[in-house]
Amino acid sequence: MGAAIGDSMGGPVECQHYLRIRKYAGNFNDLLPFGKPISFFDPPGNGWAQRRDPGTITDDTYIRIDLLNFFLHVNPPYSAEKLVEYLLENSDFSGWWEPPKNQLNRIKNGEFPAKNARQFMDILSAVVAGQSAAFKNDASIDSVVKTVLDNSGDKTRKLFERAINIGLDSQSADKLYDNLYAHASVANSTHTGEYNRPEGPLPPVEDIKYSENECSSIAFAEQQPWALAYLVFGNGDPEKTLLTAVKGGRDADSIATNTASWLGALYGLSVWPEKWISAVLRSNLVDFDLMKLGDKLAEKALRQGFVQL
Repeated sequence: MGAAIGDSMGGPVECQHYLRIRKYAGNFNDLLPFGKPISFFDPPGNGWAQRRDPGTITDDTYIRIDLLNFFLHVNPPYSAEKLVEYLLENSDFSGWWEPPKNQLNRIKNGEFPAKNARQFMDILSAVVAGQSAAFKNDASIDSVVKTVLDNSGDKTRKLFERAINIGLDSQSADKLYDNLYAHASVANSTHTGEYNRPEGPLPPVEDIKYSENECSSIAFAEQQPWALAYLVFGNGDPEKTLLTAVKGGRDADSIATNTASWLGALYGLSVWPEKWISAVLRSNLVDFDLMKLGDKLAEKALRQGFVQL
């Protein structure tokens, strides 16, 4: 639920400079509708929102739901090969973002085995490790951050540490945005090629200036470290953390969905305002019931002994 809230809150303002968001959306504290003038685009769109309603999810949550359905419909032992086979056969890729869909097709075409895909997604593996650690009874923001860093390669660790230091050192949201934009922004062009390899060089920082036009990056080297910077900046306050992440712009939904997933795993469903939960559930019922899907996953995990109460 946290991931879906972060996704649907960041969706209307993604691909924008934070000052443009402030100009068109103001100092909002609730879910926004999709569409112009707040958004750059009008829905529906492949890999984006299908409706204008506040709380509507985008590709980030569609992909999570396909992953969730894998665990609901496939029995252990789980493997990368089983996951790829299931996703290729059962996913509705109209809701997916192009890069992960392309990676699946590369595996399908024999360019590399499924078990080796992690080499292209080292930074995302560290993010998910942090989400897993957040579910532990004694988990804290510090333990989540430590787990993310411990599961990062040398290059990924440097990217995360830079963002963490910015999050800890910034005394206000505006200062945080200024520092992230000036010192931790990464160009789209670094999403592929040598900069995308764990052993490759660190992607160069791109100092971002204000623009009325599209202002975003799909590079994981920017998205995921920014998500962690917002987590440490918010220091456990869910509304402050998530609203700060969303109002920071760039790839706001992809950034906020991960920040919120850590918070949701740490503190549970009750951490979110009821009005946010209700809006997300209501806006997406035409496709699925997010709460029921989560309950089904928990029930299967209990039956198979993955978790205990």
